[in-house]
Amino acid sequence: METRSTAKMAPVEKGAIPERTQLGESHEAYYEHLRSAVNKVRRYTGCLKVVWADFSVSHSTREKPVVYVRYEAAGEQQAKTRTKYFPIDELDLH
Repeated sequence: METRSTAKMAPVEKGAIPERTQLGESHEAYYEHLRSAVNKVRRYTGCLKVVWADFSVSHSTREKPVVYVRYEAAGEQQAKTRTKYFPIDELDLH
């Protein structure tokens, strides 16, 4: 997927990223991974805005959490909501 420069990152909707205190005990240690996934999606060409991010219940295991990010992407006639999944071990924290 193509990305754009940091200066032109898509916005994040207010409340789209849960507060650290809202995460369950098993996910609290992975909070920075959640933010990393959001920043990765914000750089996608065609991403208009991030609307939600959290840990996937259906794609995660206790040992390997998976983050999902919902975002609006430019479509031919209207924006489409898309979801991107990131296993924790694929997210760079640097």
